[in-house]
Amino acid sequence: MQPILAQMVALLISCDQVVDNSATTRTKSETASTPQTNEEIVYGNSGDGSEGSFIVIPPDSEISSDEVYVEQGATVANQTTAAHLHMDGDVRPASQPVLVSSSYSNYAEGAGSLQMSIPVEDEVTLHLAAVGSIHVFYHVMADRMGGLVYGVIPTREIQITEGRATFAFKGFGNYQLGRISVEEKSSRTVSTFDPILNASGDVVIEYGKTQPSDAQVSVIVAKKE
Repeated sequence: MQPILAQMVALLISCDQVVDNSATTRTKSETASTPQTNEEIVYGNSGDGSEGSFIVIPPDSEISSDEVYVEQGATVANQTTAAHLHMDGDVRPASQPVLVSSSYSNYAEGAGSLQMSIPVEDEVTLHLAAVGSIHVFYHVMADRMGGLVYGVIPTREIQITEGRATFAFKGFGNYQLGRISVEEKSSRTVSTFDPILNASGDVVIEYGKTQPSDAQVSVIVAKKE
């Protein structure tokens, strides 16, 4: 396992152990840091579909962990997304959908060089032959003009270790691991006007609106407190 990923996994395990041994339950994104690299880590919520997921923020990022929130998102590993991307084969979810949102002043400029990690929910970790079919499906804001895209990350760009998939962050929005019957050899994206939703179906990010609304900032601030 690569050193940085090993540190992240160790911190995740440590955080979960603290929560398990306490009298309270973690119900919002928590943060930690890696002393060796000065990276910040934002964890998903305990008790919803984002539990076990986390995002890694490098020390030179424009964004801080206080401005990022990780929670259960809207499903994107499905045939609808595959159709948008003109992909062949059947798609099966291999994780819960995870939404990464932010109260940062500009969604489109703060996402570079982040890393994301999602636990694999499927039996793929027990069958090495199935690892080749794991992909990351996403629906995010991808450019400074506020453009939204659906996309897929192929297996060769994902590090699958100890029951989790780690990959490069593509922008704020929804992510979900999926297994497909026909493996993709390269990444794909397609532009869309479809808004990015949370698990409740509420609009979180809209096309062309690069700055979070006051209401969304208030929601994230309240969740982080």
